[in-house]
Amino acid sequence: MNVAIHPSSTLETAAAGRTNPLSMNLPPYFTIPADSGLVSGEQPCLKPKKHLMDIIELVAARYGPHHGLRVLAGNVIGAGGWSRLPTKRQHDYVNARAGAFIASGMMYLEVSGPQALDVLDHLTPRNLRSLKTGRAAFTLFTTPTGTVDEEALVLRVEENRYLVSCGGGAPPSHLHEALERFPDARVVDSDVVSFNIKGPDRIAVMRDLVCAADRAAVDALKPFQACRCRTNAGDDVTVVRSVIGMEMWGMPGAITAVWTAMLDMPDRVLPCGWDLLDTYRIECTDIDFLLHPLDMNYGTTLAEIGLGWMVDPAKTADYVGREALREPAAGPRIKVRKLAVAGDRSSRPRIGEAVQDADGRIRGHVSSCGYSYAADRHVAFVHLADDGSDGPLELKGWTSFQPGVRAAG
Repeated sequence: MNVAIHPSSTLETAAAGRTNPLSMNLPPYFTIPADSGLVSGEQPCLKPKKHLMDIIELVAARYGPHHGLRVLAGNVIGAGGWSRLPTKRQHDYVNARAGAFIASGMMYLEVSGPQALDVLDHLTPRNLRSLKTGRAAFTLFTTPTGTVDEEALVLRVEENRYLVSCGGGAPPSHLHEALERFPDARVVDSDVVSFNIKGPDRIAVMRDLVCAADRAAVDALKPFQACRCRTNAGDDVTVVRSVIGMEMWGMPGAITAVWTAMLDMPDRVLPCGWDLLDTYRIECTDIDFLLHPLDMNYGTTLAEIGLGWMVDPAKTADYVGREALREPAAGPRIKVRKLAVAGDRSSRPRIGEAVQDADGRIRGHVSSCGYSYAADRHVAFVHLADDGSDGPLELKGWTSFQPGVRAAG
């Protein structure tokens, strides 16, 4: 069977004996060719969502066959890229114009009923009771030990109806517990799919994808606000603004029609694959663009990944992980840093690879990585042991990463 393991897979690293034991909770992250038996044919154990493949093939009709499907934690999440659309060209667009990213591999849940808010509020330390209709909130669902279970964007559509996009492609692990406590709520898989546009022209591109009557509403959106719109084809959709992107949520037919329209705007926006998203996350300066479940997962607390602000000390309702988060037994065990590979520019770190200090002691591990055109080398998110010191730490084979600065050597 022809399976190409992505260079940053824990599988190869473990085989080489270079995996940090602290990183063994990381899921496999790899790329497979389209004709692999893992997706179709003799052993279809990976089942990509139909709309995801429809959009990937729609782009392929314009830009050539995709060169591999990306798989994270057992879910097919997208294409690495397309044969006639160089990653560097995508990079130029997302930095100077706009790039559109397929998000149809995500899971969407609709939560409704008189106790819908109670269900969602029970799963997170964030206080969702202040969320108004037409607003969205970046949310981390937590485990009983206060670590990250799932990341999501929660959108309040109506008084008692919410749409939840689960970034890891799975529902919250303790959803059943919340529904037992609050039975007057209903949770169903939603047929909603989405895409997002990043880059300096993202708002202008998104506004031109909706009808003239709704363009002012799109222009007026502030981060984490949403508005209902009609597309130029007359379909109902929801546009959501985040910190770094503009998202469109809608039924598969509506989103497919919008993708068709975007492909006819090659001077303004280009489709982007996961190869480029790895780069974009690493180079992003607006937020720490962490990937679940690699950079944040069951093994990381919210404080350790810089999201401790989400724990609302004024929240009185019980929630999963409350005791662990309100009264932590100890301070953060790790801190997340971006580090660039020193020396050989062709060297690519592997997820799970141990990070050593100058004396050869393991100080952490690589959680994700991508090639940075700005630094002209690979850059990684690294989990480092937190010894309480903010002083410089000399690490073997690594150097500090400064966005926009080409590394020496």
